[in-house]
Amino acid sequence: MCEIVTIFSLYGSFKIDRKIRRLLRYSINEPHGYGIIVIYGDNTVEVWKTMDKEKMKKKIRQLENKKLRFLLVHGRLATSGKINLVNCHPFILRNCITCHNGFIHDLNLNSVYCDTYLFSLIIDNLIEREEDIGSILELIEKNNIGLFVLFLPKKRKFYFLQSSFAWYRLAKRDNIVIISKYIHGLCFRKIEVTIEDKKICYRNIDSVLSPFLYNIKSVNDEERIIFDLR
Repeated sequence: MCEIVTIFSLYGSFKIDRKIRRLLRYSINEPHGYGIIVIYGDNTVEVWKTMDKEKMKKKIRQLENKKLRFLLVHGRLATSGKINLVNCHPFILRNCITCHNGFIHDLNLNSVYCDTYLFSLIIDNLIEREEDIGSILELIEKNNIGLFVLFLPKKRKFYFLQSSFAWYRLAKRDNIVIISKYIHGLCFRKIEVTIEDKKICYRNIDSVLSPFLYNIKSVNDEERIIFDLR
């Protein structure tokens, strides 16, 4: 499966430090394509992706010298569709930008496009028709196994939707919030992140944030924990 790491600053900006660099390494180590969504300190938004690992490493090094407000890094491990730039996350569509770690079920697949790309086309079409966002989120939750990220640039909102089979956690350290599999933190079902001019707000829009979504006694937790942000 893929890897996603998200970091954002509630107020002001942040820079990539040693601990964040270690987290990003897990996404960069995936073999089938790389992408980022970044919001700089001046509120410029950049979406970028490549198939070349060395170019991705160079991009991260360039970002280390920048003031950032929001950073999402995706590394692809292909489970469907061809291994090419078209199937590399994030997917930039007319009304939304998406990325995903997991599987989409109840979807007719083909050998060309990956499941997330095909599903994202459906989501984009619903947004084009001005369908209620609540209904769109319910559709994602119904079909998603893993972590699905939906970005609506016009509304300046991100939605992080996690199924019970995903391991992602949310943790806050001072002014920084991180969403990753590789941290101690709180599990969640559905998080809304709003990008305002001078601050970034997040809120849980489903069940109460809890230490675990499921019993993980069978999981060797030490292999996927790098540092504790609490």
